[in-house]
Amino acid sequence: MGLSLYEISDQYKTVLNDLESMEDLDRQVIDDTLEPFKEDLENKCLAVAAYIKNLDAEAKAIKEAENNLKARRISLESKAKSFKGYLAANLPGKLSDNQTVISPRKGSERVVITNLELLPEDFFKVEKKPILTDIKKWLKDDPEIAGKYAKIEIGDPTVTIK
Repeated sequence: MGLSLYEISDQYKTVLNDLESMEDLDRQVIDDTLEPFKEDLENKCLAVAAYIKNLDAEAKAIKEAENNLKARRISLESKAKSFKGYLAANLPGKLSDNQTVISPRKGSERVVITNLELLPEDFFKVEKKPILTDIKKWLKDDPEIAGKYAKIEIGDPTVTIK
């Protein structure tokens, strides 16, 4: 079983630090000594990147399948709703057989707003949501005051793989 990227990276860093701590070494000697470690590290990085590309491709395929299934589900639900309306409009009364019972129902009450502007304020729910772009600008313009209320954090490092 091969070494993990962490192990290869640690070996490379250890050898590099050891070599750089030696004062008499020529830069060419350091480069020549590091070459096999560097090659292993680069090969492992490329292998991990290939694995990531494979995972991304599989996730994309699953997402496309989900979207296709969702579109199909929505279409079927819409068709069923349409047929329920058709059946309800033409149903003479309660019907049944060995597998199915059909019962007509009154429509349920629902609120239809005809003029939103004339409704009293008591009927509105106001959601307080921060505007992050404005807060970010405020933090950069006046970090001493703004820092008491919010802060900017740097996310985890990432890579681009093509």
